[in-house]
Amino acid sequence: MSTNRKSLAIALVCAVWLAGCPAAKKPAPKPDQGTKPKPVVPEPLPAAVASFDELATPPAQGDRIRWKTVLTLATLANISYDEAPDQVAHASVLGTNVVVRPLSKESSEGFVAADERAVVISFRGTKGLADIVTDIKGLAKDQFGGHVHSGFSKALDVIYDDAAEAAIGLGARSKTVWITGHSLGGALATAFTLKALKEEGISVHGIVTFGQPLVMSENLCGFLHDTFNDRYLRIVNQTDPITRLIPKYRHAGARAQLTDDGNYEWRPPGVAPTGPASEAQHRRRGRLPEGRVVDIEPKSELELMSEDEMRELDRQVRQAHRVTRKRSARRAPPEAVGAWDPLTYHYMDGYIEKIRALCNRPSDRPSAVGDADKLGQQTEIPKP
Repeated sequence: MSTNRKSLAIALVCAVWLAGCPAAKKPAPKPDQGTKPKPVVPEPLPAAVASFDELATPPAQGDRIRWKTVLTLATLANISYDEAPDQVAHASVLGTNVVVRPLSKESSEGFVAADERAVVISFRGTKGLADIVTDIKGLAKDQFGGHVHSGFSKALDVIYDDAAEAAIGLGARSKTVWITGHSLGGALATAFTLKALKEEGISVHGIVTFGQPLVMSENLCGFLHDTFNDRYLRIVNQTDPITRLIPKYRHAGARAQLTDDGNYEWRPPGVAPTGPASEAQHRRRGRLPEGRVVDIEPKSELELMSEDEMRELDRQVRQAHRVTRKRSARRAPPEAVGAWDPLTYHYMDGYIEKIRALCNRPSDRPSAVGDADKLGQQTEIPKP
């Protein structure tokens, strides 16, 4: 046999042998176990967007809050910290045909913004947080048959006429009017509303404030309560200490306390003497007329501070802000301030973050503090 034929024969034998070799066979396919489904990752909800369109409805209806309306007012309160050109630019994008008029006189600042249906007056909050406790511990001024914080009253007086004139010029006589502000701005918003009502300057439809300090005496708070009920809404972030200063004054309005678990607790509208005295004791002293709704603050962490507590807060704030004395109440300082910041819950950025998250939550009934069943249900914005 020739060499070529021998080679061919050997190759054929090897091919036959490899074909029958178990190692050469392809592994049998495994039984079909089915395809494991990929975990379903829900699409993130779109971020809530502030819009002037939301101002067509009141921020609260009974014990339910329209958080998108609140977000719009919070955004406008935040914009008040901007310089005038930025106020115009940032507020104008919240709706078509929004017109902005910046306000600035001495240390009081803010702006008026309006579209074809609503007017918002927004007052700027605190600058120079290192001195915030000292600034808020002001003397009382006799005004409108009661007492108003003299520092807030003075700060409002220098800007009131300009704010009222700008609001009227933008149609406040025939449109829905909202007043808002954060920190000092919240105090000015409340003082402005009181003055506008007492002097019959502008018909205010509602007030929404954020981190607002106490502003006025109990009888004036009762006047605001009787006028607005749940159209006066105070938003408090956790245990924001600025909302607890000045034990001789009181709060009015409904309160929504933002919590760290992404929810909130509701306190119905009413005058809130947050000291230990009972309502009966207040009435015996002749401080409250019959029929007025009064709540004793049921949450110990929100009771008004004593003088000693205010001094201690002042010391802690000064220590935490010794290198950032000019920082405003808008954004929290960097961790490099060198101490725990007692104003952690007071910064406006923190308020907006929690409010934005609440906009995408189901509208479940909140945790109630007080008798929410007595609240009236309002589906339209009533005329003042």
